[in-house]
Amino acid sequence: MDASSLLQNGIDKHQCGDLHGAKHDYEEILKVDPNHVDALHLLGVVASQSGEFVQAEEYISRAISINDLVPVFYINLGIALKNQNKFSEAADIYAKALLLDNNDPGLHFNLANLKLTMREFDEAIICFENAIKIHPQFVQAYTGLAKCYENLKNYIAAEKCYEKTIKLDPECYGNNIETLAGLAEVNIKTQQYKKAANYFLKVLNIDSENKSANYGYAFALHSLGLLEQANAQYEKASLFNGDNAGFLNHWAIAQREIGDYNSAISTIEKGLKINPNSPELYDNYGCALYGLKKHSEAIEKFDCAIVFDPNKAKFYSNLAATYADIGEFEKAEELFNKAIGLDKKNPVAYIGFCALYRDMRNPSAFREFMNLAFRESALNSEQKIELLVNDAILYWVENNIHDCSRRINEAEELLKNIKLGEATNNFRIYCKYLKLLIENINSTHIEEIIKNKIIVIGDSHSLSPANQLVDIKGCSYKVESKLVFGCKSWHLSNDNSNRYKASFELAVDSLKEENVVLFTFGEIDCRVFSGIIPFYKKNKVDLPLYIKKMVCDYIDYVLAKTKISKNNILFQGVPFPKENSAANEDDYDLLKLVIKEYNFALLEKARDEGVGFIDVYSLTNNDRFSINDIQKDYHIDSCHLNPGYLKEILVSSKIA
Repeated sequence: MDASSLLQNGIDKHQCGDLHGAKHDYEEILKVDPNHVDALHLLGVVASQSGEFVQAEEYISRAISINDLVPVFYINLGIALKNQNKFSEAADIYAKALLLDNNDPGLHFNLANLKLTMREFDEAIICFENAIKIHPQFVQAYTGLAKCYENLKNYIAAEKCYEKTIKLDPECYGNNIETLAGLAEVNIKTQQYKKAANYFLKVLNIDSENKSANYGYAFALHSLGLLEQANAQYEKASLFNGDNAGFLNHWAIAQREIGDYNSAISTIEKGLKINPNSPELYDNYGCALYGLKKHSEAIEKFDCAIVFDPNKAKFYSNLAATYADIGEFEKAEELFNKAIGLDKKNPVAYIGFCALYRDMRNPSAFREFMNLAFRESALNSEQKIELLVNDAILYWVENNIHDCSRRINEAEELLKNIKLGEATNNFRIYCKYLKLLIENINSTHIEEIIKNKIIVIGDSHSLSPANQLVDIKGCSYKVESKLVFGCKSWHLSNDNSNRYKASFELAVDSLKEENVVLFTFGEIDCRVFSGIIPFYKKNKVDLPLYIKKMVCDYIDYVLAKTKISKNNILFQGVPFPKENSAANEDDYDLLKLVIKEYNFALLEKARDEGVGFIDVYSLTNNDRFSINDIQKDYHIDSCHLNPGYLKEILVSSKIA
């Protein structure tokens, strides 16, 4: 058989996948003609297809040495070189091929893929675009372009390229896992989580066990705030990603966010077995322990995170928040400073710093960091609202009505575009409360300096009488508020150090002997969804006994820390509840019982200690009136009293 027949015979076998037979025929040709250029080239192709790339390089190089004007020789040599990781040499070969045929889109495409492998993304983009100019329907070139843009973090351009592949070939690429997954990933990067979730779901409809899609779908649901669905998907995804420490970390975050701290810790510990040096896992561990109020253990875990990565700002922020929570304000201040030094745009550090200075009773420092936060940090709307409302409260305490109103208006503008939620609802309540206080300013609201002071230290109830003028036994007193944000009497009664005690102690340390001081803690303890009632429902304690012990411990703590005469100390009770304070009759009856027991315990302990008791319970108890009696409403909203209540109580001698 002559060389021409052998060549055709070999090509036929080659096309049928008979590489061994084709190789035999090509070798037979070379026995007759060692320089047969086509036989050399095709032997190189067979070698390449058989994974013998060194031999492929040798055969094809010999073919080119005989005839260096055939572009396909260069293409196949480039493939052999690329598979040996000889990327630079392969690129040179493709460039030579393009000199021979610059209008072959496949050549541009091959060079582009090589540049993509070499991570020379800008050059790869040029080559992919050259291929598309020649062949505008070149779908694979758009896929390559998308990968280049993705690597360059130009996610919007990457998304457009992936979408183009589907538009050009919807039947194939609309159901292509690589394309759908690519779209999902770039949507994650651009925080288009709803679109990402949809694309991941399409991948899972094609391949329900796809590892990355199961993980990605859970993460997208998590990022959308669909925590129950996300946790269910994380659990499903754990079948395929249980050996991935990063996956386990994200799952633990989702578990924490639904309050399942113990499950989060279990998941984190699995992650640490896989990667015992992961700073993110240790940070997450600290956050879970913080959620369980295990502050000492949390500090240990945050310290571990910092050991493994001492340059991550959020680790210092979380550690600082933990120290702040146990009342170690100076240590917290040091750590927040460290966090901002590492990341001047860290919103968590700025928010933490502002809360710290608020509780340290340093409004000027609060405003300094608030202004920095607005200027330097990428605060979200909820964080801005938090700072604005806190500043409004501070301005009210300072008797700066103009700036208080200004901050309320700024907060309410942002609240218009925020969905209702527990945190934002508290801000709405505070804005309404402050506006009502401003509307109820009367002639007893004073601005001049008066020597005699009634210092009201307490929760938000301390704001109502602020800057009022009241008389006690013929002497005029100006009322000043020292708010301990969010503080319950329980916070002061228990044995643990906390930020509320630290803030409280700063407040009482500034008292002067001649001051009259009124403590207004307790109402937050007596709400349907906070304090005594949830604890009672869960633990079925002896309610009067539990309340009495808490109240006694609260008063004992306050008296131990307050270094002025008992003759000048007053404790205010809890007002009778409004009917809208509970969702149903049973809860309302329980609420009335709790408030009654609380006031009784407070009155009894105050008498035993020889201190005064402000009886707002009797003042506001409409149950004691008949239906025909004229009832005065002392409430300004559902739980707070109007600014004039204290003056009226003192005038009517409701001090026990």
